[in-house]
Formats: sequence, structure tokens, C-alpha cells
Amino acid sequence: MSNTKHLSFLLLFSFLEANEDFIISPKIDLSLVFDKNEKDYSIIGKIVKQKDGLKHSSSVIGGDFGISSKKDDLEFVLQGSGITSLQNRSKDDEKINAPYFDNDKKDFFYLSNIYLSKQFESVNLKVGRQKYDNDLVNSNKRVTSNQYEGVYLDYKTNLLKINSFYFNKVASSSLANIVPFNHNYGVLGYGKCYQIGEFVSVSEHISNKDFDTNGAIVSDITFGDLKNNINIQNLYVEDFFNTFDISGKLNFIYDDLSFDTKLGLIKQFDVGENYYSYDYDNKKIDANMYQSSLRIKYQNIFTTFNYASSSSDENSVLNGTFISSFSNKLAWIKGPQTAHAFIADTISKEFLAGINFDIFSKKSTFIISSIYYDIGANNGLINSSLDTKE
Repeated sequence: MSNTKHLSFLLLFSFLEANEDFIISPKIDLSLVFDKNEKDYSIIGKIVKQKDGLKHSSSVIGGDFGISSKKDDLEFVLQGSGITSLQNRSKDDEKINAPYFDNDKKDFFYLSNIYLSKQFESVNLKVGRQKYDNDLVNSNKRVTSNQYEGVYLDYKTNLLKINSFYFNKVASSSLANIVPFNHNYGVLGYGKCYQIGEFVSVSEHISNKDFDTNGAIVSDITFGDLKNNINIQNLYVEDFFNTFDISGKLNFIYDDLSFDTKLGLIKQFDVGENYYSYDYDNKKIDANMYQSSLRIKYQNIFTTFNYASSSSDENSVLNGTFISSFSNKLAWIKGPQTAHAFIADTISKEFLAGINFDIFSKKSTFIISSIYYDIGANNGLINSSLDTKE
């Protein structure tokens, strides 16, 4: 750490000590993980994992840890993030055998969340390194999370919620080491650069090339209440692409049954120089996905059916697969392989059923889920069709 950073921290703590009205509290989110895996992959597993099987054993502790200092509507957060091993690891060179560590399969630590937040009545302003979560830009958490450096602003009333976040640097979560196949494309939740625990420019994160761009801005607007609303999300990445997501949700009740219906469209197209297309014969970016959802609830029992369909266009980059470098949850279908849903020429279906109950006065939920992905031959990533289940 540089002398400048040491001096900054000394000044900060001196300031907090001199202002006794500040409330200082720990801000910790740590995970203890014991992970032992030994299995042979299916056909699609061999393709995306780039090996025949998986064998690793990891015991780690990691996450976010630091302090929050607050006075009235002003808050300062200082956190570090990292992962350390509790045992000797495999010396196999494949990254898949070290899914919790940095790009060199080593323990790591870095200053992740450093931001100043100020509440102005209905408006909140946050400046610095921070997390962000919606469908287009999210945390991709696996012990550590994606972190973004930028300026966040939100506005809330009873029926209207608006937030916007400009960011120009990204640090990948350790999830980026899970699927080496994606490192060739940067479309399944993180970019080609996938620097774990290290902030890089938005351009470098997406393409592994540091083009001269001004970063990205994501906005999220919801009008309505929790049961009936319209939601619009938009991600604009200068000289790369724009992703637009619109959905509507409607709730109605019939006797003892409650129905939640939802329809949505996600569209992505290139903007400006379209730097991503440089590796794909300067093709256009054009991706589309339609989604629908139906949830039926009777007392404490519920069922949900989710459906997604992505189009295909051979004149588009990767035949229309979504370039989702900041989110592995672009689709409503949420499962271990959720990124399959936004591959081009794919039909995705999810059925789940669950029950809500109390254990020792604690609300709990039990869920069973089945997900099916029909990946067509025009998917743009592999030269064949595939059916996968989970």
C-alpha cells in the first residue's frame, strides 16, 4: 500500500475520532466454504469446462469485511474483499480446480467497497467503489462479488423508483474462474478479461482490450407497487452495446388463489464504434429474448412456470447471443446454468413448486425446481444443438 493511502486512512480515522457523533460499526459479510467435487462431465460440460471431469477440494474463508461510519444522513464505508485457503490446494494448472481464487490461483485481498453515501430526502447519492444489482448489472457473487467504481443515484416515492449508476471500472468476482469456455467470449456473466480482485476499465473487462471509452451507465425504473408494475432497465456501454429490458407484472385473485403474471422483452444492439465486433468481422450486435412467467399461490403453497425464448441471426455477432459481461442473471430463470437462457436460438423452461412454513418462529421455504434448456444449432457458440437439464 502506498504512503498516500496510509496517509488518507490516518486522516480519515483522525476525522472520525474528532467527530464523536459518527457511529462506527463493523460491516462484514464472510463465508466459510468446504467444497469437494469429483465427477465426469456431460457433453456440454466437457465443452464449456474444457476438460473431461472435475476433481478438486477447497476449504476457504472469504468475503467482505470493514467498517461503516455514519452520522445522520451521511455514511462512509471502507471494506476489503478477499479469499484465503484453509488447506493445500491442487497443483493442477486448470483454473477449474481453483474456483475460489484469483487468476493465478492464489489467495487475494483488495480494497473493494470504498464509498461515501448521502441521503437527501427522496434522493440517495453514493460515490466510489460499490456493488450494484439488477438484471443487467449484478454482483455475480461466489464468496466475493463483482465491484464497480462509479457514481450511483436513486429517487423513490410510493409508486416510482428510479436509480442510475455510472461506472468506468470493474473487478470480477471469483465466479469468473468457473467456466474457462466463456473466457473466449465474455458473454456469460463476466468479460474476457475476468480480473478477479483487480479493477480494470469497462472496455478491458468486456474485450480484454483497453479502448478509449467513457464507461457505462445502467438505469432502472419501476412504476407501481410490488404486485402490479412496469419495470424498465437499460445498460448503455459506450462504443460497445446497449441492452434494453422492459417487463410488466400483474396480480389478480380468484377465490383463494393468487395469480402473478409477468411478460418481458430484452433487446441488445451495438452503439458507436462497436468495438466488440472487431473479433467477429465487424458484424452487428442484435440479440432478442422474450420472457413470460406465471406464479400461482394457494395459502402457503405455490408453483411457478418461467419461459424464455431467444432469437438467432447469422448476420449478428455470435448469431445473436447476448453479450452479458456484467450479469449472470439476465433471464428470469435462476439456476446453476442460468446463463444458458441468453444464448442465441434457445428455448428455456423452468417449473418450480414450494411451500412456506415456520421453524422455531423463523419463516422458511422449501422448493423443488426443474429447468430445461433447448439450445438450437444456430446458437453461435458451438456447432451443434444441445439439450440440458438441471
